[in-house]
Amino acid sequence: MNYSKVLLAAVIATGCMTIFMLLAPHSGLPQMNVGEFLGTVFKGNMVGGWLLHFMAGIIFVFPYVLLFNRLIPVENKIARGVIYGILLFVASEIVFAGINIFWHIDWASRQNMAIMVFGDALACMIYGGVLGSFFDRVGYDALEDTKRHA
Repeated sequence: MNYSKVLLAAVIATGCMTIFMLLAPHSGLPQMNVGEFLGTVFKGNMVGGWLLHFMAGIIFVFPYVLLFNRLIPVENKIARGVIYGILLFVASEIVFAGINIFWHIDWASRQNMAIMVFGDALACMIYGGVLGSFFDRVGYDALEDTKRHA
């Protein structure tokens, strides 16, 4: 596996997603400060939250490269990545719903919930699309060592 390419794809895709999330309030979407939200795991430490966000972005590249890049039946690599992003969005909403149930977050106090969910969906699709742009359908550019093809 070409780990440097996989890591580069993960960092760039997570970075693009993060930039979108930080700029979202300037386009009419609600603030999506994932660092603050994930920082609750570290007793309000936003730096820990942002590190967790980037670690998740790096971890979620591996299921795509090893499995979903080959299984999603779409030829266009960016569209295949966007579909993976939609799958990540669905999984994240299930996790967030569980967090809300266990921590009893008052849904009435959450303004613009539908718009926030829409923004999260866009962010996940951006992550997936950027990620998908790095890897061809067969996946050999990520799964095989590039020295063997020289």
